Amino acid sequence: MFPWFLFSNHMLGFPLIPVGIIAIVGNLISVLGFIWIIDKVRGGNKERKEGGRWRRAQNFFRKYGVPGVSLAGPLIGYHIGAAIALAAGASRQYVTLWQIIAITLWAIALTIAFALGANFNVFRTF
Repeated sequence: MFPWFLFSNHMLGFPLIPVGIIAIVGNLISVLGFIWIIDKVRGGNKERKEGGRWRRAQNFFRKYGVPGVSLAGPLIGYHIGAAIALAAGASRQYVTLWQIIAITLWAIALTIAFALGANFNVFRTF
């Protein structure tokens, strides 16, 4: 049974399915472009920097790996997660794969949540 309510519900006046698809495509374009640029800028230069931020990023990466960093995208930012994974030495292809999976899963989950009436309005005025 197909969930037709996903086409009839609206998010700020827009149908949910097209908004979800546009969210996936827009995020993928920006994150994959970012990964490509970082990979080209880094080139063969894979020297390690030592510092507070570097150590924190390394610890986060060691603890969760590429899948964890990618799936934490909405919390830490997809671009930051990709940068952490690439800086830690993960391959561009592996980071790209997990970013695609994470962006798609989060967009689908949030689209369904909005369709079911979830309200994540963090800019409410009291």
